[in-house]
Amino acid sequence: MGEYTTNYSLYKPDIGETEWGDKVNQNFDIIDSELFENRSDIDNILNNIIPSLQSNISFNRNQIDQIKKEILTMALKILMNQALLNAETKDFYSIVADVITPEYPYGYKNTFEEIPSVWYEITIDNTNNANDLTDYQILLEITNDPQFFEDCSYDQKYLEFYDEDKTTLLNHYVELWDTVNYNAKIWIKVPSIQANSTKKIYLRINKGRTEDLSNGDATFDFFDDFEDGVIDTSKWTVISGDWVEENGYLKGTGDGSTYARKTIRVEGVCLKNFVAVMIWKVSQEDCLANFIYRAQSTNIETADRYWARIESRSDYGQGIHMLKEVGGSETDFGNIIPYSEFAQFKKLIVKVFENKHYYEVEGVGSATITDSSIMNEGYFGFQTEKYSTFIEIICIRKYTEPEPTVSYERQAVTGDYVTVTFDFSEGIDKLLITVDSDCENVYYSTDDGATWNLINPDEETLLSETVYSIKWKFENATYMNGYAFITW
Repeated sequence: MGEYTTNYSLYKPDIGETEWGDKVNQNFDIIDSELFENRSDIDNILNNIIPSLQSNISFNRNQIDQIKKEILTMALKILMNQALLNAETKDFYSIVADVITPEYPYGYKNTFEEIPSVWYEITIDNTNNANDLTDYQILLEITNDPQFFEDCSYDQKYLEFYDEDKTTLLNHYVELWDTVNYNAKIWIKVPSIQANSTKKIYLRINKGRTEDLSNGDATFDFFDDFEDGVIDTSKWTVISGDWVEENGYLKGTGDGSTYARKTIRVEGVCLKNFVAVMIWKVSQEDCLANFIYRAQSTNIETADRYWARIESRSDYGQGIHMLKEVGGSETDFGNIIPYSEFAQFKKLIVKVFENKHYYEVEGVGSATITDSSIMNEGYFGFQTEKYSTFIEIICIRKYTEPEPTVSYERQAVTGDYVTVTFDFSEGIDKLLITVDSDCENVYYSTDDGATWNLINPDEETLLSETVYSIKWKFENATYMNGYAFITW
């Protein structure tokens, strides 16, 4: 057998100065003391008693193995009887034992790894649409759902969205996060949604996140909130006039005397069917602001195009007008949404699908125009006439009819679970341990969470495909404080 030198690894976790931390530290010191006192006995049994028994025919191999297991159990109980779950932070700590013998050269270890386990399944129902959708933005609406916000600890930075494989991270943008009324609006960019089908994607609540993944640029076909103070030339091309980004706005200024149009074009986006959302205003009466779409060339000042206009002149009908220019001839469809608060920021929604043009001023009114003059994809931009136009935000995304519907469901989970890894020479090598949401029961799984088995305190549980069993001891606190040790 050879000479055996005890090789114990004892690691003291850094858990801070808390009431629970004091308890952990106290137990650690006890374990360390017991280990020191028993080390010589363990060495003596392994190096002296067992070798002499091997030469005694009255002892068979099984008996010797049983004695070895008993003495190793002594060491493991000393070292492994505290695997602690912090009640306040839900961080996991363990004291790791590494007991190595010539017959078990890889030792026995228990390590704890925290794995967040709150998931939501999101169903995208595209059964009524005959079109495949690519890089399509869907809206997840949370309405009066305290459980959702509690799962997130009221913090949107913990949100992670995944494709159906639960591995591919998806881009998202949080439009609304209302922790008082438990409402949220979250846009998610989905790479592929098949026609006439349903699709599952997933939300993971990851409490380990430190940075918010909400990103309008990555989620939408076009997005700008004008927060950096400089016009991004990869997003905008100034065609005429004075356009600047200042105080969180894009500002276009006219010449103050004529209705000469000063123009800026959106770069990198050319769509036929879309939704555009903007928050905008004009500086005063007699100023006009235009949102151009489906322009048939990059020279959007003269191309065939449609546009929505803030009309502030009292004798022309104040409000939102819809206009088009085809073959050099300009047509005004008239005042489709009357309102006079043109010098206050308003949200305008323009939704275009084939020949239908829908306009809505949030909180004011809406209108739909049908026109087939320009049916190709086109470019976007803004114009100001005479005075100043201000745009606070602009977002453009794809649109289809009917749009997919979106629902969500919290997946059945028992709580955060930890992975316990054992370096056994046979049988299973990993356990998942979890606590149910009301902290009344503890469960374990030996098949990566496919099935969960109730743990009965102080009862020995035989693990499948191994000679080993686990005996559990635990106690309930505000959340769950538990410890376990191995016996066999």
